[in-house]
Amino acid sequence: MDCLFLINPVAGAHAGKKIAAELKRVVHVRSLNRHIVFTDPEHLEAQVLSLASGCDLTVVAGGDGTVSAVARALGELDRPPPLAILPLGTGNDLARSLGWWEVWNQGGLDYFWSGISAGKVEAMDLWSCGDRRFIGYAGFGLDARIVASVSRIRLKRLCRHLGKRWNQFLFIAVGLKYILSAKLKSSYHKIDACFLDKKGNMNQIRLRGHGTLILSNIEYYAGGGSLSSVSCWSDGKLEVYAIPAIRAYLGLLLRGRITSLS
Repeated sequence: MDCLFLINPVAGAHAGKKIAAELKRVVHVRSLNRHIVFTDPEHLEAQVLSLASGCDLTVVAGGDGTVSAVARALGELDRPPPLAILPLGTGNDLARSLGWWEVWNQGGLDYFWSGISAGKVEAMDLWSCGDRRFIGYAGFGLDARIVASVSRIRLKRLCRHLGKRWNQFLFIAVGLKYILSAKLKSSYHKIDACFLDKKGNMNQIRLRGHGTLILSNIEYYAGGGSLSSVSCWSDGKLEVYAIPAIRAYLGLLLRGRITSLS
């Protein structure tokens, strides 16, 4: 089996480099031809398009951002190889929703190989939002402001190599800042969204007094919050969550983490 490993070297406080070293030492997996490559965020699409074609399996070691970017690039291929995940990120919502998070937590690489052997290949929807595509979820309003702010901070030199715990703290700190700001201002929010159906007809939704809109293709959100247990990533449907108030948004973040809210 020809297997391409695309590894984010800085994910998980440089855990990617350790994974690469472990993969090179693996000898108990027979008939495995490993091609190990460290991802370059500025040339990731080119890496995927040039290396993934013809492979039997592509494994991404990284967080949701890396996994999503690789999946979008694989979508450009006529015959994309199956995709598996080694979750090394902060949220790992894609890995949680697809089952790879549980496999990884049970026993690392040893269980990962078992997951590859026992798993089955399934299609996954790839969605378009404007000129961008996504496979997990897309947020608007408060959610988008929090994520955009964290992304800008993480691009700064001193923040590029933060570990998982520091990244989680960063999301919490920035999130609380925006949530408190929105609560104190008590401003009136409105969101206009347009959707194209299968026939190309445009449908418009106007939300008044709603601070957040989330379009989701998966079960988990924001690092383990549970959106919907009936969500299916291959049914051609998105779940739409319109969040009317700050309290409701906080409740959404806590669902799945606190049993009484699930």
